[in-house]
Parts: sequence; structure tokens; C-alpha cells
Amino acid sequence: MSLEKGRINKRQLMLGVSCYIVSAFLYNSILTNVAKQDVWLIILLGFLCFIPFHFIYSAIHKRYPDLTIIQIFEKVYGKVLGKFISFLYFYFFMSLAIINLADINDFVHSTLLDTTPSYMIIISFMFICGWAVKHGCEGFMRLAHFFFALVLFYIFITTPLLFEEIDFSNLLPAFNQPLIKYIQGIHTTLTIPIGEVFVFFMLIPYVTEKEHVTKCILKGAFAGAMILLYVTTRDMLVLGPSSTVVSSTTLEAVRLIDIGNVFTRLELIFTFIFLANSFFKMSILIYACVFTVAQIANTKDYVFIIFPVCVIISVICMYTFESTGDRAIFAITTGPTFSSIYLILFPVLTLIVDTIKIKIIDKRK
Repeated sequence: MSLEKGRINKRQLMLGVSCYIVSAFLYNSILTNVAKQDVWLIILLGFLCFIPFHFIYSAIHKRYPDLTIIQIFEKVYGKVLGKFISFLYFYFFMSLAIINLADINDFVHSTLLDTTPSYMIIISFMFICGWAVKHGCEGFMRLAHFFFALVLFYIFITTPLLFEEIDFSNLLPAFNQPLIKYIQGIHTTLTIPIGEVFVFFMLIPYVTEKEHVTKCILKGAFAGAMILLYVTTRDMLVLGPSSTVVSSTTLEAVRLIDIGNVFTRLELIFTFIFLANSFFKMSILIYACVFTVAQIANTKDYVFIIFPVCVIISVICMYTFESTGDRAIFAITTGPTFSSIYLILFPVLTLIVDTIKIKIIDKRK
């Protein structure tokens, strides 16, 4: 009996992947801080490096199209080791949710509700996301169309209004960063904004047109990465060197828009769009946490797991990463290495182990 009754189509999957990556708007200053005026290059190369790993994910999916990654682990590694690895992935998904929730809390606190206690922001946001997860993946995945349209609307509206602020000399001198900075930037881009689409492995069994899954995820990742590249590069052209010292280059760039005292405070549009995409991303991460626990425990229902998972994420969020600077340092240094274990090492190892098992079984036949 399936835990999830809802179904999603290929377009929802593709746009969902794009929205997940685009939610990194708030963190593009981290990439800018690493590569400075060459930030466009590390985003492009980060996506290109993602492609071979995407085909590794796809190879695993094609062998087990009706299973989530958690169920695949038990199939490949056996019940005991498989559940242990699945628990590690619960820890990984929960860590992503905690870090993203902390960023959302800081953003809301600094832009909208500066006098509101953090715990109120966190509890309110988690309540909305938990409610969405309770109604299954079909509900929040349907919203991907709307959220993606909001992003395109934002780009269409703000870019012409920033033409006067654009200075192409802000991209110069090009290619003059130390090699280690490019490696660090590519690694960060590969694992944090783009590679995290691995979480959609928890949704793939519920896609109605499974033969299109590989292409849809790749197309969605491409669209999301190109939007992120475009907006981040535009922000660099507008802000120049100052883009390396602000918390969000996109927010700071939009704040410069002031056309005859008519088009002003457009950062409110960005705030709404960012929160919408953050809701979408957090819903997927909470969904992944909840379903991981449900499948480890082999339960027939997942609804009763939502509340304790949301409470754990909220409480840990309140007492870790007390400053934005701490999270920025983590994202540049420890974060990519931590994520690589789950986004690169385990998938590659799983494909190798499963291939060896298949060959052994074939020889015995």
C-alpha cells in the first residue's frame, strides 16, 4: 500500500526542480563572495558538473522506477544497512530544512517583521509548510506553475528598470581569481543550489510519466541554473564590488529602483516571490524528512509524523546558527563537503554496489 495517493505530472516535476534551485536567490551573495566578478562562470560550470551525477541518479531510478531512494537503499544494501543509510539521509534532509528555515527567519526578521520574535516567524512558517505536506505532494507540486511564473514576472519587471544602473566594467577583470576559488565556487554551486534536486528522488515514484523523469529533472535544473546565473550576473553588473559584502545581491539590486517616485520599494515583490519559493522548497524538504521516517518505520500513514518532525526542525533552528555569518561560513567551507557525501558519494556507491549484485546474480543463473 502506497503512503502517497497523489500524483504529479512531468511539467510539475520540471518546474518544481526549477523553483527549488531558484530559491537560492537569497544565497547568491555566497557565490559572489567566492568568485566575485566571475560568479557567472562558476554557476555555469557548476551546472555542467551536475550533468554526469544526474545521469548516475537516473541510472538508479531506471532500475527501481517505483521506489523512493530510501526504499532503494534497503533493496541494494539489505534491511539493516539500508535503514542505517536511510537514517543518515533523514539527518541530511533535516539539516537542509534547518539551515533554510534559519535563512528564511533572518530574511523575514530583517525585511518585514523586525520586532516580531523569531520563534513566531519560525512556528508560523512551519505550520503552513506542515499543512501543505499533510495534503500530499500533489498539492504543493501543482503550485510550481504559479511560483515559476512569479519568478519570470519578477525578472521581466525589474530588469528594464535596472538598465541605467548596469555597468559592464563590473565584470572586469575576468578570470583573475586563484584556481582554488573557482574549485570552491564550482563545488558550492554543484552541491548546494543545484545538486540538492536529489531530494526529488523522494517524489519520482509518484510521477505519472516515469519515462520522462530524467529529461524533466535535467531540463528543470537547466532552467533553474540559467535563471540563477542571469539574475546573479545582472546583480553583479548593477552592484559591482559591493555585491560581495551584502547579504542578498538580488534584494540590494532591486532596492536601487526608483523611477520618478512611482516605481519604488519593488523589493517587496522580491520578498513575496522569495517567500513563495522558500515555502515550496521547505515543503519538499519536510516531505522528504517525513517520508524517510515513514519508510524506515514501514508505517501505513505519514500524517502523524509531520508534527514531531516540524517541532524538531523548529527547535533546532532556534538554537543553532545564531548569525547569518555562521551559516555563510558553513555554506562556503563545511557545507559543500557535507552535502557531497549524500549527493555524490552515496549515489555513486549505490550504483556500483547494485551493478556488482546484478552481475553476481546473472553469473549464478
